Amino acid sequence: MVDFLWAAAWPTDFVSTTANGLDVLPERLLERDEDIADLPPRVRRNVRNVVRLARTPAWRHTLNLRLWQRVMRTREARQRVVPLLDAIFDPRPDNAGERRRALGYLLAPRRRG
Repeated sequence: MVDFLWAAAWPTDFVSTTANGLDVLPERLLERDEDIADLPPRVRRNVRNVVRLARTPAWRHTLNLRLWQRVMRTREARQRVVPLLDAIFDPRPDNAGERRRALGYLLAPRRRG
């Protein structure tokens, strides 16, 4: 995840991460997959996303990061980091618009200026 935040030039200090809800992780050690089931829904969703990201093969992580770097080429995209990350790593019907927006940033021609 740090790679994705770095590509977006997003501040990772304590104040920024907590202000944007990126601090929602369990307050206890999770030793088994079953330990996730009794967590609050938002924490459970974040833990599952972190585990999914950790289990991603290296080649897929590299490909996803390259695509993300391309999405993050514009200031507009970098200002939407949190909703775009949510849409990419936790696709749901309510964030489909953000996924379409990410595709638009991905496919947009590079502006010379």
